[in-house]
Amino acid sequence: MASKLIMVRVISAVVMLVVLHGTAHAGSDIVPPRPIYHPNPEYSEAARKANVQGTCVLRVEVGTDGAVHDVRVERSLGMGLDEKAIEAVRSWRFEPALKSGNPVADKITVEVTFRMGTDADARQKLLNALPPPVEFPISTTVESCPDSSPHGQTEPLNPEVRISDVVFDGTLEIPAEEQNQIAAAIKQREYRGSADGVTDEALELVREAWQDRGYFKVQVTGESKIISSNPVSSRIALNAHIDEHEQCRLGEITFRGNKTISNNRALRDLFPIKDGEIANRQNIAQGLESLRKAYMVQGFINVTFVPEPRFDDDGQLVSFDIDVDEGKQFFVSSINLIGENAETLKDASKDLFLKVGQLYNQNLINLFLTKHPARADESHTMLHLNEKKGTADLTFDLRHCRAQ
Repeated sequence: MASKLIMVRVISAVVMLVVLHGTAHAGSDIVPPRPIYHPNPEYSEAARKANVQGTCVLRVEVGTDGAVHDVRVERSLGMGLDEKAIEAVRSWRFEPALKSGNPVADKITVEVTFRMGTDADARQKLLNALPPPVEFPISTTVESCPDSSPHGQTEPLNPEVRISDVVFDGTLEIPAEEQNQIAAAIKQREYRGSADGVTDEALELVREAWQDRGYFKVQVTGESKIISSNPVSSRIALNAHIDEHEQCRLGEITFRGNKTISNNRALRDLFPIKDGEIANRQNIAQGLESLRKAYMVQGFINVTFVPEPRFDDDGQLVSFDIDVDEGKQFFVSSINLIGENAETLKDASKDLFLKVGQLYNQNLINLFLTKHPARADESHTMLHLNEKKGTADLTFDLRHCRAQ
């Protein structure tokens, strides 16, 4: 039966943790769970005073999410040591068991041995007797950059469109100074495409600017006039008709469908706006992005959020009921690094803390990419998802190739 040993000093005691994998017998196609976060149990005061030593045995269920779902005592030690062991093991996190590369639930036996004092020779003998941990290597591919010489005519860019004048009309409560700031921001942006397309884009920016100031019911229409035009650029004047409606304060933010992160207070705290403040579209958008990041570090790559506004016209309030569709939780099934030489790939592999078998974690990917930015003309990360299996194949292209 496969086993894994972790030994640490706890004050004046040595706690030896042996994980005996229950379903991963020789010949089995199940790769057992592996602890990746395992805080140490403490010696109970009663056991310390009585100089009690020995081993308690726990039966632990590890879910596909790598969390401990159930702990039962199979052999008791007493004197409060069982409770100390259970308390610690419940907080552990694992790389889940894998069957044919897919995460599965598994039950394992955990032996927690409490010993007073230290015995370095005995510990080393136990370590030497253990098989090496199962490793999932990162695959690497040495590949030179493709030929960047031109093979034909490049596609012309969309013509540039500049907005040289912006006029707002309607019964407006926003001060003229703020209107001028909004107009200036719209004129300073760069636009490309048709005049009609740029007009629609600019009117949407106007609507967002009013919503950033609490006017969530605002309606914006308008038109543009071409001032000058040639094949590569044009200048237009924008006239926006605005029906402001009333300014709203934030009523509340609620959540539905959030099963994995069920602490609504914690989710609410991700939004940088308090109930009763002037409702602000940007703050709501920032909160939604923080929600996405919170789920992405737990493997929910396709999570979506739909904020549904709810208006209280009497109180001039707008509340948001956010529907959370968590989607599938993904585990990493393969990682491939592409580089121009083996030495670069070897060094880069050391900086990637995300491992095969772990939950997909966008924070670890971002940390890696800050040290190893990928080629400029492609996405930093090539991601292939298997929705049915809940697995993700990752490829990082680390070559420094010129854009073609």
